[in-house]
Amino acid sequence: MLTLEKVDFSGLDNKLREIARITKEEPAKLMKQEARLLCVELAKYTQPFGLDDKARSLGEGAIKGDLLGGKRGDWNGVVRAGIFYVLPDALTSLSRHEKAGLIRIFAKKDGAVYGTDGYHYKVQSPISELEQLHHDAKKDGRVSSEAGARTQDIGRWKFIQRWVITKSQFFALYKLLIQKVGFAKGGWATCAAQLGGTRGIPAWVTKHKTPGTVIDETDSENPKITIRNDVNYTSKVLSDSNVQGALRDREAKLTERLQRIMRSKFKGLSP
Repeated sequence: MLTLEKVDFSGLDNKLREIARITKEEPAKLMKQEARLLCVELAKYTQPFGLDDKARSLGEGAIKGDLLGGKRGDWNGVVRAGIFYVLPDALTSLSRHEKAGLIRIFAKKDGAVYGTDGYHYKVQSPISELEQLHHDAKKDGRVSSEAGARTQDIGRWKFIQRWVITKSQFFALYKLLIQKVGFAKGGWATCAAQLGGTRGIPAWVTKHKTPGTVIDETDSENPKITIRNDVNYTSKVLSDSNVQGALRDREAKLTERLQRIMRSKFKGLSP
């Protein structure tokens, strides 16, 4: 959860006051407009960064990294094993149950035998169970860099220490999980909707109906608006520096707006 009630908004506030003074616009209306636009910027700065199709693809790629492993920038280029080991569907028919609950999956020409135990062998498990395994491996909305392991070698056996699933299971799970890309961004979309609309935020974010809260106190003696993304791991996917980046972008846009207003005002006064 992230609440923007302790952030320094003085830069935005001063510019809004100046715009209200010059244009005679209602301050409460200006505050709501700006709060909505800030929600759009915060959605952009929440991982996966951006609001375009590239950002969506980055989110989908991150999920694939969680499942299968590989390099991800968030983990400083560390190659991770992922939490699933994917087998071709046809290969499961060759699997053989050995003594002590071990399962021999396949052998290589060099004599190395790849196998696992019944606990990790999930080729018959429903997708709902695999989804729960992925959920359990996450911390603060993402799978940790330590999740998953490769193999443990004992003699000629190489024990797979990940959940073993089939390719068809993987694609079904992946298709399900990528529908959730943009969920954390959605908290800001919910706030924007309460402040006037989600213009500027794409449908792959707004569809989630993520919890978010707006506290509108623009009618009070000291008018203010509090916006809150109610996803419990928001602070893990939106850093303080990125919050400041969103604020800088809005301040720059307000500066441009002030400059246009002043140019228009002085143009009207010219002889």
